[in-house]
Amino acid sequence: MRERLERLPIYILTGGISLFFASCHNFLSGMEIKKEIEGKVAYANAPAYTILIDYSKDSGIAKSPASGETSKKVSDTFPIGFDTFSDYEFLKWTIVDSTTKNEIPNGEYLSIENTGEEETSCTFTKAPEDGMQLCLVPIVVERPQILSYTPMVISGGCLKDTTIQIVFDRNMSEDSIYYTDEEKAGLMENGIPESDFLSVEAGGETRFYGYTKDGDSFFKNISIKDKSGNLNLNKHFGCPVFENENTLSIPADRSNFLPDFTKVMVILEKGFFYEFEGKSVRMAGNKKWIYQVNNGTDSTGPDVADTFSLELCGQSLSSSTLPSVQPPSSLKFIDGSSPSLSLNLSVHDDGSGPANLFSVVVDRICGPDYASSGGNVFRNGIEYQFVTEDSAQYNGISSLSTLTDGVYELRLELSDKCANPCTYPVTERYYFAVDTKAPEIAAPTLTETPDPNENNNSKMTLSWNPGSIKDLKQTDIVCREFRATNITDTGTFGRTETSGELSGLTGGSLYAFNISHTDYAGNTKTNTIYSAMTPYKVSNVRLVTIQQTGKTPGKVSLRWDAPEGRCTGYEITLPVLQGTRERPVTLEVEGENTTRYDLTQLIDIGTASNDILIKVYAVSKFPEILGADVKKCSAPVTRTLGELMHGS
Repeated sequence: MRERLERLPIYILTGGISLFFASCHNFLSGMEIKKEIEGKVAYANAPAYTILIDYSKDSGIAKSPASGETSKKVSDTFPIGFDTFSDYEFLKWTIVDSTTKNEIPNGEYLSIENTGEEETSCTFTKAPEDGMQLCLVPIVVERPQILSYTPMVISGGCLKDTTIQIVFDRNMSEDSIYYTDEEKAGLMENGIPESDFLSVEAGGETRFYGYTKDGDSFFKNISIKDKSGNLNLNKHFGCPVFENENTLSIPADRSNFLPDFTKVMVILEKGFFYEFEGKSVRMAGNKKWIYQVNNGTDSTGPDVADTFSLELCGQSLSSSTLPSVQPPSSLKFIDGSSPSLSLNLSVHDDGSGPANLFSVVVDRICGPDYASSGGNVFRNGIEYQFVTEDSAQYNGISSLSTLTDGVYELRLELSDKCANPCTYPVTERYYFAVDTKAPEIAAPTLTETPDPNENNNSKMTLSWNPGSIKDLKQTDIVCREFRATNITDTGTFGRTETSGELSGLTGGSLYAFNISHTDYAGNTKTNTIYSAMTPYKVSNVRLVTIQQTGKTPGKVSLRWDAPEGRCTGYEITLPVLQGTRERPVTLEVEGENTTRYDLTQLIDIGTASNDILIKVYAVSKFPEILGADVKKCSAPVTRTLGELMHGS
């Protein structure tokens, strides 16, 4: 009995713990079930919202939801899909509020799992505000298409050296015809050695457009074969090139003509593409056509008619040999920020006929310093407006590439359908310049020549150094008295002159000298320099002694007459006895009309030496303009005390 009683508490305690844990588990399970039930009730009572899919019916069909709209509640995940037609390429899904047409960030109301996939899933994350209409929009772009191609089948066949030319409706990427580094590396891994790649210099770098293997040539995305498709004819053609952004030319190899009367099949593979928002948009499929050559060739380029005229930025240009650019006095200057070219061009070719386009070539031959080489060539391919079998015409305005400062040479490069070249003008060129920067010349030095007769005819010489500047045309100087509107004097000086003299200036006055340097392009840099002229001397310096009367002590007053011209005050210097030593003292008198100074406290007339020298200066100071430490002083009028006392 004792043994059983001793074990009983343990048994009861153990059973109690087991019962407690079982109760907790049931309690937690009940809470989760309750939350789940509440969630289902809330979802069942939640409103549903209509979500639309908006798209152009010409670009594809909505696959999911097929009706173009769906009703969903917040937290729903549902599939979305779009079937793009072959002439279009799918880019991405976007979300918009169709009421305001504003785009909504992905994840704010709807969360698309993969925006770049046509078929993906979408989760409804947040209910829209009142008045909003959530709309899913598949963004698609039209694939590039070929507008025209030559040559085609014609009676009698084409010449063997006819260039293949294709015009696209988009500005195509040059990577359509040049291998990327990754593509080239892949070909090398498949056994194509570096030495077998076909290369060309394009855009200042070496690009690879094909390779040779077993005696045949292979181009990227281009195959030229016989009509049966069995014989590779690429080796009879040269490097493909984009004449402009949408025109591709494949010239015949003049050292290896096609066999006589060959039927040629051209295949452009669907790898041709243009870039849109970082994505490559490719053709829908390959393009094939055939043509036949005869046994003839053409070795003569087209001719330009005498009616040719050219205007650049509204200025008529005439061809010439290279003019002098130091100085560039014979050059015409244009605005290089958005240059426009007006051309009236008629071309005739009796052989294969003119090509569909020509090029305007602009070559920078000098840099902005009119000395260094330019190093930049801009080429703009322009399509003729009208082309027949033997003639072509262009009469219109074309925009050129932006041009930086420098001297440029312009020429036209034309060809016929057999790539026979013609450069116009034949020997001369059109020359012009772009110059947007005014001459930077250091401020001039000023040298004054005071008027010895004090008749207000002082002079100022300004000297400047153009340094290495080669396009300075003239220097203009305008002189005005400070805060005056009337001009005192002006001067215009040629490009080789480095100094100029202005006259008629008044002593003691402050002048503003505006010096403007102008180049041949009309750019002007103006510097303003302020300088005070040296005042003229005072006159009639005298000493006035006022005798003591009554209790008023006597005074000694130094007086003088104001100078001709102007001044802002005066200075007086004299030695003063301090203790047992004489020290020089400078006395300042403010104001042009204050022409006296009381010397009573400085000189004792009764005991002072007659040899004391007193000097009086006229002074001009303009601290707010020239600084507190800058002043101009006239020559002094010097008198001894004895001379002043005796009136001599």
